Amino acid sequence: MKEEFKEIAAYEPEDYLEQRDKLLQEPTFQKTIEGICSQILHGSINAQDIYQSIKQTENLEQWDQVILYPLMNWVVKNTSKGICLNGKENLTSNPSNAVYITNHRDILLDSTLLSMLIYNQLHTRPYIGIGTNLYVEPWIERIVRLNKAFSVRRGGLPRQVLRNSQLLSQYINYLVVENQQSIWIAQREGRAKNSDDRTQPALLKMLTMAGEGDFINRLLCLNLTPVSLSYEYDPCDYLKAMEMQLKRDNPQYKKTPQDDYINMQTGMLGYKGQIVFTITPTINCEVAEIRNTTNIRNEQAEAVSDIIDKHIHAHYHIFTVNKIAYDKLFNTSTFEKDYSEAQKADFEHYLEGQINKINIPDKDIDFLYQRILEMYANPLKNQLQATK
Repeated sequence: MKEEFKEIAAYEPEDYLEQRDKLLQEPTFQKTIEGICSQILHGSINAQDIYQSIKQTENLEQWDQVILYPLMNWVVKNTSKGICLNGKENLTSNPSNAVYITNHRDILLDSTLLSMLIYNQLHTRPYIGIGTNLYVEPWIERIVRLNKAFSVRRGGLPRQVLRNSQLLSQYINYLVVENQQSIWIAQREGRAKNSDDRTQPALLKMLTMAGEGDFINRLLCLNLTPVSLSYEYDPCDYLKAMEMQLKRDNPQYKKTPQDDYINMQTGMLGYKGQIVFTITPTINCEVAEIRNTTNIRNEQAEAVSDIIDKHIHAHYHIFTVNKIAYDKLFNTSTFEKDYSEAQKADFEHYLEGQINKINIPDKDIDFLYQRILEMYANPLKNQLQATK
């Protein structure tokens, strides 16, 4: 590991024992585990048993097998109908050092669940990028960096933002190009609150700050691979809608670290229905063809973003709730043959229940209702556009 990457890099094998011991000594980590065991698991698992299991792990591989994968399996079993991976054949036909770019729904689960699914197929898993704004407690940073995550630094003055972007690009190239590893990164900074998933061209520019050759050559070396993820239900939908109203009513509103913590906890433990990930082929051929249309970097970045978006949109798994939401939002009967009146009533009941969880001043029920409807309608709207 190059010294300049130490502060942002995922923990290496030689870091494990030191970071494990520091994690176990974090008072807020201990308090969180005890709260989960008593309030969520209702005493079915003892906090001391978890501490002992962690203490007995000796390396990152044991951490994965003893802590990470059992936790993810528990989440899938207890908060969803199950998880499915489509496009498995692309994992073996695509280059092994791919940059997986996905739409972004859940702060922690998007990357961690995909990582587990890829491991089940390839027996190796990608490094993952996590924003430092989520490090609301010291133990959270230790946990994510033990889970093969590297830090994406957020905020700062313009000069510091530039330096952070350059360092991040160098580290990603170090992983993918020099060491032939794969990584996961979201298509944009932060989640798309309304599920209208769009890749930020700035992300592609960051990825190509390091590397050799022109913009297109640098992208080709990264083997960009879009991944489409779909949750039947988003347990954070009401929190996202609430944030939209708070920002509407106060343009200066910003989430607090506690808000991020609540979103992480709700996303992890809330009901998600069916979860589907779809791996698409690498887009190298399409990226290479962009040279034939423009040699202006900004236009190239926009074109690559559009390609990524089209693949993500086309490969959404569309659920019944998406069809109901689409018809309701756009006041159509386009998909009414695909669902029953009972299913429609169930979804209405779900929306009412989610809105009832929101407790803010001047609560605008009509606004909140429309925002949550958009979250479920937009994936279908985008897929229809992408597959015309």
